[in-house]
Amino acid sequence: MEYETLKRIQIGNKCYYAMDNLLKSRILSNTLKLQLYTTLIRSIVLYGAQCWTVRKSDELKLKVFERKILRRIYELCRDLQTGEWRKRYNDELHHLHNRPDIVKEIKRRRLEGNLVL
Repeated sequence: MEYETLKRIQIGNKCYYAMDNLLKSRILSNTLKLQLYTTLIRSIVLYGAQCWTVRKSDELKLKVFERKILRRIYELCRDLQTGEWRKRYNDELHHLHNRPDIVKEIKRRRLEGNLVL
């Protein structure tokens, strides 16, 4: 299923780069940028995820893709010790985002798809 995952990430990247100016904008709030990411980019990447077989390598690629977008949304921060600008660490992004990551969302959708009422 690696082909499908790579194809979805590629389509998500096209959407991401089309929206790059919006995600870099200082006029838009981070809340609005997250809504744009969730409704546009993430939904495109997760289309059909209920039937994917996701391997560890696919999970890593999806997490890297999501962190790239979150780093763009949350921007750089100033290091308290050195005073220099730096990229946010992965745990900082996870704490700021405060939502399940893209892999957990795939697993949730797969479980929902298997439920029979």
